[in-house]
Amino acid sequence: MTKPFRAAVRLTGARFSVQVLQEPDDATNRDYRRDGGKPAADKLLKPCRSKKRAAVLRWFLQHPEGVRIGEAVQALSLTRSAVFSYWYFIHREHGIGYTLTNNIITPRLPPKCDVAAVFGEA
Repeated sequence: MTKPFRAAVRLTGARFSVQVLQEPDDATNRDYRRDGGKPAADKLLKPCRSKKRAAVLRWFLQHPEGVRIGEAVQALSLTRSAVFSYWYFIHREHGIGYTLTNNIITPRLPPKCDVAAVFGEA
């Protein structure tokens, strides 16, 4: 079970006006941790040859220690939702996993799988 994000929504007098209030980035907010992701499959299901999916995966594999989701959103010109959608299909179609810890995505390749095999270059 995940911890709830501490934020408040204040509705103003207007019909659709919403103001979102969040805690500042200080010591009280650092204990918030969202862990998740998908495990890598036992083997590579198939090489990644889709042009855009391969580009997203190649970019993440250049950062094996992990990368913040915000950096990925800016570098790939995608929304946060689109980044997670790509990872969903990368995991489902190819068996490549990822971990999500404190807003950092780290790619996880299947055992005995190298980057060349991921893109069908082997």
